[in-house]
Amino acid sequence: MPKEIRVGIAEDHLIVRQGIVKLLNDESGIKVIFDVANGIEVMNALKKSKIDVLIIDLSMPIVDGKTLLKNLEVRHPDIKSIVLSATIDQLEIVECLQLGAKACLPKHVDFDIIVDAIFQVNEGLHYLDKNVSEAVITTLRTKPNSVRRSELSLLNEKEIEVIRLVCNGLKNQEIAEHLCLSSRTIEGIRLQISKKTKTNKVVDLIYFALKNRIHTIQ
Repeated sequence: MPKEIRVGIAEDHLIVRQGIVKLLNDESGIKVIFDVANGIEVMNALKKSKIDVLIIDLSMPIVDGKTLLKNLEVRHPDIKSIVLSATIDQLEIVECLQLGAKACLPKHVDFDIIVDAIFQVNEGLHYLDKNVSEAVITTLRTKPNSVRRSELSLLNEKEIEVIRLVCNGLKNQEIAEHLCLSSRTIEGIRLQISKKTKTNKVVDLIYFALKNRIHTIQ
């Protein structure tokens, strides 16, 4: 039997938080471990409990969502975070993803999408719904391109193909099978890509690919 996904919730509005807890606990394969009102309470709860996924309200008192993401990146990098925001601010979405969030969703989104996001980020993947994807793309198009063309020219065809497969959500073993190579070879290629593109996180590599038209979001 598959292990239940252990979920924590950080939301300062009690009624909203209670509603999310009830709905998630009714979902097969998901168990809410704790629900708290701010970032400090999250860090205290994590001293006693282990979770796989944390749902974070971006606007919380005392310690807000972005500060919490920074703390999690340092102290609990294994936890996958889903950010909920009342407004879709393009720059904030990009910033949250860069801080380690695996998903950014508007609070008015259908509950089924939150459930889908939990299962997807638990696998180590990113989840962007259509509205958020469009916001990210718009931001990338309007921000100055900080990547020099010479950096893109350093990539060979194999590295570009690997980048495309990473952007499509494939893991190293899946990429290896797709390209008929060993996992060790793919790991080596990924390391070279990281050095050439100056990206350490998958989300940064996706931004690189989008800005350089290696990958597009349909």
